[in-house]
Amino acid sequence: MTHKLLNFTLSLIMLCLACIPLGCSNFGGSDNDYSKSASLPPLEVPPDLTKPDWNTRMSIPDSGTISAVETSRHQAQDQDQDGQETTRPDAEKIKVLPKAEGIEVHREGNVRWLEVAASTDALWPRLRSFWKQTDIELEKNNPQIGIMETVWHEQPEALPKGTFGKILGGAYYALADTGIRDKYRIRVERVSADITNVYLTLRRAEQVGDIADDQAFVRWKAQPPSPELEAEMLARLMIHLGTDKNDARPQIATAPAPIPVEINLEMVDGEPILLVADELSRVWRRTGVALDRAGLFVEQQNQSEGIYYIIYTAAEGEKTKGFFSRIFSSDKGLEVNELYQVHLRAQDETVLITAHGNGEDDAPAKLDPEAAEILLNRLNKAYQIGKSSV
Repeated sequence: MTHKLLNFTLSLIMLCLACIPLGCSNFGGSDNDYSKSASLPPLEVPPDLTKPDWNTRMSIPDSGTISAVETSRHQAQDQDQDGQETTRPDAEKIKVLPKAEGIEVHREGNVRWLEVAASTDALWPRLRSFWKQTDIELEKNNPQIGIMETVWHEQPEALPKGTFGKILGGAYYALADTGIRDKYRIRVERVSADITNVYLTLRRAEQVGDIADDQAFVRWKAQPPSPELEAEMLARLMIHLGTDKNDARPQIATAPAPIPVEINLEMVDGEPILLVADELSRVWRRTGVALDRAGLFVEQQNQSEGIYYIIYTAAEGEKTKGFFSRIFSSDKGLEVNELYQVHLRAQDETVLITAHGNGEDDAPAKLDPEAAEILLNRLNKAYQIGKSSV
């Protein structure tokens, strides 16, 4: 059963329910016949997935293919810059925070970001209040490393807004499910004492399988990144930070795009290297967003050394090391939720990107060439996303 058919079925059910009072008065039906009904048995879900809650509009998918290492939720408290827990500001305090001024939209290839004339310390509460305003909870809120991530949430805009929805009213939207979940991630980067770059990426998962069939294999499948949807949320963030609503989207749409650069994955002395014909500063910005889009989530960064520290999550169909291979094999393959490094180094007019393991004291460790190629291939594909449409 497809999502469209499911929504149609729900609509039909609601229409029938609306007629029940009339039917009962005419035919003398019992008021408590519903007590004889029985619940369907629960869905069988693989152990690496969280069973979807079909009766909740904010159900959250979770799988190794679409989730990074998760941190505890900060629903009532946030962390300050020293790592101490502080009480979250109430709504009135959030409203009087000074709005960020001097917001500029920049673009490198398929990547857009905001350059905000504010320190990271001053900007962070405004970013936090943005998600509070949109009624999306934060799952990760770490100002020390400059990463903010939302919970998985349903995308209500995907529900039909036609005649059926108007007739059935709010009850329809309470029962209907789009089968789509989104998770946003913001990464901030300190440019100077009073300039901060803000990068925003989106992960989308779609329900696969028939929820009406108890024997069906129902799971959440990661969808390709969408620079267009990221740009829309970036425009909303601009408005929240103080940009006029009539100016935000035009600025996002008209951000100048540079000339496309040449990107090649090559083997040099038996080591895979991604070669990008561009300046290091530009490649650095694009690489950070591309890694997040590729499901290689940036956990830390050291721009002066040209290093991104990433968490590996397996893509669909990608081979990973199992439990026994980790114990008995000397294979240096990739391990899910383990930390790896991506290095950027300028050489003449080209940037060389290489992948490494993460050793003791965060020292780079040699990575098997096949494993390194997997990481760089995913990064390369993320570079190509949306070239013709952004």
